[in-house]
Amino acid sequence: MDPEALALDEMIVRDVLARRAGTDGAAPFLRLGADVASYAGVHRNALAVSSALGTIDVARTELVGLMLPNSIEYVEIYFGLAYRGAAVVLVNTAFRGYMLEYVLNDAACRVLVADETFLETLLESEASLTTLQTVLVPGDPPGLEAWAARFARIEVRALGSMASGDAADVPAEVSYSDLHCVVYSSGTTGPSKGIMISNGHALTKAIEVLRICDFGASDVLYSPLPLFYSMGLLRGVLSVALVGSSIALRDRFSVSSFWDDVRAYRATVAHCVFSIPKMLVQAPSRPDDREHSLRCMFNAQHDPAFEERFGVKLVESYGLTEAGNAIYNRLDDPVIPGSCGRVSDDWEVRLADPDGLAVPAGEAGEILLRPREPACVMLGYLNKPEATATAFRDLWLHTGDLARVDASGHYFYVGRNKDVIRRRGQNISAWEVEEILRTHPDVADVAALSQPSDVGEDDLRVVLVPRATEALDLEAIAAFSEQRMPAFMVPRFFEEVDELPKTPSGRVEKYKLEGVIPERRFDRGSGARR
Repeated sequence: MDPEALALDEMIVRDVLARRAGTDGAAPFLRLGADVASYAGVHRNALAVSSALGTIDVARTELVGLMLPNSIEYVEIYFGLAYRGAAVVLVNTAFRGYMLEYVLNDAACRVLVADETFLETLLESEASLTTLQTVLVPGDPPGLEAWAARFARIEVRALGSMASGDAADVPAEVSYSDLHCVVYSSGTTGPSKGIMISNGHALTKAIEVLRICDFGASDVLYSPLPLFYSMGLLRGVLSVALVGSSIALRDRFSVSSFWDDVRAYRATVAHCVFSIPKMLVQAPSRPDDREHSLRCMFNAQHDPAFEERFGVKLVESYGLTEAGNAIYNRLDDPVIPGSCGRVSDDWEVRLADPDGLAVPAGEAGEILLRPREPACVMLGYLNKPEATATAFRDLWLHTGDLARVDASGHYFYVGRNKDVIRRRGQNISAWEVEEILRTHPDVADVAALSQPSDVGEDDLRVVLVPRATEALDLEAIAAFSEQRMPAFMVPRFFEEVDELPKTPSGRVEKYKLEGVIPERRFDRGSGARR
């Protein structure tokens, strides 16, 4: 099965596993610690899950929540839902209270598959979960009856006791255009949005990673990322299934275990986020730093020190859950420091001004995307038609991200459009301000945001988290900024807090900082301190 040769009507997630189980059933598919699951084994167990779901009338395109830690069972239940034709709502396992209630209510989930360790969290929110009727707990854990008795309205059942073998009544019709999963974006300026991904779009994401990493059947992927994100699941599990390779999972990333895992699994490609290589390179050097089989890590910013020490290529791309990896660095291209790559052959990219007109080369503009092939972008935001219409304007997907492009076609990410502050006739990227301040040895974290000015436009404020327990010298950090930033970019207000409000995925919720003035503050404009 050549993934690049799949016809549009063959872009159906459940069929990928079914075909692979038929041709390479005994081949290893999933690894977690000492546990290994074959394609045939996952296929058989997924059919049993589908059969169990049929007994409670889970139907095609019904939204079913999935809230499990990384495990082989997670993937089997995920494919069981796919065999059923249901749409999977990927629930972050850190969610509780408002965020958990918001996601399950917004998706109107009637059924949730959840690990027993989350039952206490669900019990706390039972009164606010307006649509949830049934929680299915994988396996048949002891003591579940006692848990079930504690819930007033929601039924709690053991999924393992419901399964009826592998003769599942699989719905006959599932289309590439059917809703396959919903991924909730991190809301930094308001409530999270449910990104609706079709079967075809899910597999397009998987194929993109194969192309970017030149990943084939002989490769082994190591992914320490959560499966409730599209990177681990769609760009990981589905990617290896398309070529008949295997993926090694981990419950969570560990600096101390990373290279031991890579060696044990003989991994050739690893998933990462930008922070992972930075943490790995900060660890003490070892004589065996280069004794491994890993050849590249995706998605990561170029770091010469990392690549020299470990002998591993860091591959950066620009992409988003709503679309795909429209811009990426080719493995064989010369490294352009700071660039996230060149445009994919499958995409059109325009850098635009606020009116949607293209900006000249070298100037920053909003990244607008348009696919050249079908099934490459989201179906829309769940229950948010206005947000969907705003995103799709003038036949382009408006990303809200800013970039510039050089004369050779290499793109450089600048920051979020909403993080651009207009000050004294100049546009300031909050992202760039933050990156500069993170280089200060006393600063652990920072958020830059606008503050209304008495003279029009905005002033700039930065909210800083100290690296140590001692209070920051805010005036010294202001002097540091003056030395490293253009005058128009230097913030007026420097503030200190113990921690920044963040989403479970680690994004700063800047809207929670608006209108909140900490006790410790230095006003560079007036010199006043608090």
